[in-house]
Amino acid sequence: MLKVCSIASGSKGNCIYVASQTTKLLIDCGICLKEITKRLEQIGVKPNEINAILLTHEHGDHICGVDLFVKNFGIPVYVHKKTSNAFAHKLKLNTMKAMQYFTDDKFTIGDITIDACELSHDSAFCFGYAISCNGSKAAIATDLGCVTPEIINFLSGSQLVFLESNHCTEMLSNNDYYPLKLKRRILSNRGHLSNKACAEVVYSLVQNNCGQIVLSHLSEKNNHPMHAYNTIKKFLESKGVIEGVHVAVDVALQDRVGTVFLLD
Repeated sequence: MLKVCSIASGSKGNCIYVASQTTKLLIDCGICLKEITKRLEQIGVKPNEINAILLTHEHGDHICGVDLFVKNFGIPVYVHKKTSNAFAHKLKLNTMKAMQYFTDDKFTIGDITIDACELSHDSAFCFGYAISCNGSKAAIATDLGCVTPEIINFLSGSQLVFLESNHCTEMLSNNDYYPLKLKRRILSNRGHLSNKACAEVVYSLVQNNCGQIVLSHLSEKNNHPMHAYNTIKKFLESKGVIEGVHVAVDVALQDRVGTVFLLD
């Protein structure tokens, strides 16, 4: 069984909790230690119970709480070997000493098996993860500008997928506070996934036995939870897929703990 929950999701910080009966992990640590502690306690977890942190990439909204977490609890931090140089410029020496490097092969932390998939994002490297234990499987792909058939295949068969639904293209285009250069970065193949692009991916995943989707990494300025949800829902309906019947769609939020999922 896996217990999975978003601790924070959005442009201001990201963190996902994943646990088996014996192993407790954080995927990213992009909010402060005080806030992580408070939110973990809301789901009955103490921060000193965390066995390891697994990082996706080096952007601040995914790593800003790592240094203090490692300093206080002395736990290992797992990163892909390709990202070692990028993290060396962002994290403190004590954290770098706690690094455990993995490659493209599957690896284990306790009784949890982890598989990584490289994503297209404007970081040095960025990775999505498939996490499994005793037949239960969850996948995370929350920073990516485009989705390839390889990524669809990687996510397929997961009972639960955290998938980026970052922005509404129209809201972004009409946002006068965002310079053109930033808009182009977000819209590029190395930027962030729009609601419409996310909807197409969700439809593909439904065809590949994914029963629960969590829309993630929503922009605070260029999206809204209900708008993202309704965009995906309407697109699925146009394809004959009914949310709540053929697939369940949830939204992870920036300012609060998300739904706790128990995967058998």
